[in-house]
Amino acid sequence: MPPLQDPPFVEPPQQVIAELTDCRVRSFRRSDMAAVQRELCDPEVWRSYLPEDGSPAIQPSYIENYLRWLHEPDVLSFAACEPRTDEVIGCIHGRRGPGALSRTVELSGWLARSHWRSSIARRVNQAFVAWLFAEQGVLRVSSCTYHPNRAAIGSLRAAGFTLEARLRNAGVKDGVLMDRLVFVRLNPEADSMPRAPDRQADWLQREP
Repeated sequence: MPPLQDPPFVEPPQQVIAELTDCRVRSFRRSDMAAVQRELCDPEVWRSYLPEDGSPAIQPSYIENYLRWLHEPDVLSFAACEPRTDEVIGCIHGRRGPGALSRTVELSGWLARSHWRSSIARRVNQAFVAWLFAEQGVLRVSSCTYHPNRAAIGSLRAAGFTLEARLRNAGVKDGVLMDRLVFVRLNPEADSMPRAPDRQADWLQREP
C-alpha cells in the first residue's frame, strides 16, 4: 500500500486584524510561502528569532509543514505585510495552552531584517495582544527570548510586557549558553474574576 498522505491544505477565510500605517496584519496564504522561505533563509533572522540551533537551508517540505502548523486549531497566526505590495515581512504567532490553560497564549514571531530598525515589531505585538484580549478572551500572553537579544527585549517592553522570570542556562545556540527570559502581559479584565484562595503562599516561600 502507498503511504498515507495528509489531506490537502485548505486556506481558511481571510481576516485582517490590524491596518497600521506601514504594516497590515492578516491571515496567511499559501502564496506567502515564497517570501517566508526567503526571509527564514537569512541566517541573522534564524539566529535572532527561531529556537532551532544553526541556520539550515529551508526546504519545501519545511515550508509545507510550517504552513500546516500555522493553521493548527491551537495556533493563532498572522502575517505582517507591507501595505502597498501585501508582501510578507514578518509574522506573529500565538499558541493556546491546553485545558485549564486555554485562555493563555505563548507569543512568538519574526521580522525581516530589512525592517529591524523600525517600530513595526512593537506595534504588531500591541495590535495582536489587543486582538487576543478583545476577540479571543485571552487572559495572559507570554513571550520568551534569550538574554543577548536586546532588540526583542526592547520591543517586548515597549509593547507593555514585563519580565516575569529568568531561566538560567536554559538554551544553547551555536555552542553558546544563554538564559531564557519570560515576559508577560496580563489582561486587566482578569482582576474582576474569582480567584482561588492562596492557601500555600507561606509554604511556597519556605526554604527547601
